[in-house]
Amino acid sequence: TERNRLRRLLKESYRLNKLSLLKVSAENEQYLRILFTLSNSAYKSHTELSFKEISSGMPELLGKISERIK
Repeated sequence: TERNRLRRLLKESYRLNKLSLLKVSAENEQYLRILFTLSNSAYKSHTELSFKEISSGMPELLGKISERIK
């Protein structure tokens, strides 16, 4: 289904970009659980997202999380 495709894309994008976040997390002895969700309205409006579109925003998102940890 389309929902599963979006979930797989989010997971893969996170996997490819997580190293810097994990490094900051370990340095500050902060351990994280990250959950990505799409609301029903977001899901309906983002069904055509590509991996490139999702992965382009992931470093910025993880960077913001890293800044909050520091």
